[in-house]
Amino acid sequence: MENIKLEDILKILEQFEKSSIDSLRYKTGEEEIELSRHKNGKQDATGLEGTNIDQLKKLVAQAEEKDVSGADQPSGEKDEAAQSGTQDEAGEHLHAVISPIIGTFFTAPAPGKPPFVSPGDKVKKGDVLCIVEAMKVMNKIESDVSGEVVDVVADDGQAVEYGTELFKIRQD
Repeated sequence: MENIKLEDILKILEQFEKSSIDSLRYKTGEEEIELSRHKNGKQDATGLEGTNIDQLKKLVAQAEEKDVSGADQPSGEKDEAAQSGTQDEAGEHLHAVISPIIGTFFTAPAPGKPPFVSPGDKVKKGDVLCIVEAMKVMNKIESDVSGEVVDVVADDGQAVEYGTELFKIRQD
């Protein structure tokens, strides 16, 4: 049984964006991709505008380079390697929490509820920071370090991609 490859998904997304098709469902074996320009039966103003095809292509190229070079890392090391650092105004190193998946970023568990974390909050490794919804599945994103939340980079309800910076944390 053949799995859908990321490069094939990118090609499908690219063609979908160029077309006037409102929705598309592609299924092979047990895997399925469903694309729609509508949200809950209503026209979604954002559509696929938030999807950066060029950035996804670069990620695919980087993944292929790693596969070809045989530098395959265990998943824990991949996650750590993907965590880029930034510096704040004082030149202090901040840990960047990035999105491991494509989806919609939410700061709270439900509409009207308080956010999981806010700038200034102390977090421990494993604390839930946010939710990224992908295909109606709510994926809890946990902190991989202990420290203080300095900034919530993404906006609530924003479409995020793999590799999008979500939070900046000053490590303990």
